[in-house]
Amino acid sequence: MDISSLDLSWLPSDADEQLALGFRIISNAYKTRVTSLEAEIRTVRAAAAEKAEHLAAFQKKYSSLEVQLIECTQRGNQLADENRNLVATIKKLQRDIDRLESLKRAVLHSIQEDRGDSDQDYKYYSTDDMLHSTAPRTMIELAGGDTMDTFMKRYKGKTPYSANNTPTTKLT
Repeated sequence: MDISSLDLSWLPSDADEQLALGFRIISNAYKTRVTSLEAEIRTVRAAAAEKAEHLAAFQKKYSSLEVQLIECTQRGNQLADENRNLVATIKKLQRDIDRLESLKRAVLHSIQEDRGDSDQDYKYYSTDDMLHSTAPRTMIELAGGDTMDTFMKRYKGKTPYSANNTPTTKLT
């Protein structure tokens, strides 16, 4: 920048006044600069405070999610243990059922062998027939549609068994 080409006619002619004007210009420039920097500092501090609030919120959310993860993991482990125990119980019960079924077949086979030809002496009744003959009114009430007439027709007016003909329920 060439000072000789500048128009300096607006400057005061006295050197002291020029010096005072220069100080005022520098002072005003300094104040303006300080004011703008203070405004910038306030803006940066506000942004930093906002970011700190966001960070605190994220940390709180992170902690909450971490606690939930731990709880869910513990619950998952607990459910897995419970599931293993239930599977073991189911297997044990299935083995028990299989043993009982084998025992049932063996007992029925043994009964059939013991009876042999004596099966003709016994009449096998279904559970419903036996209940109808021992508690007819109760069965009629439970069935709802059965009446005393239909009951008597089914058994032709006689009870399906007598004192010398003991009913047995055939197990299948």
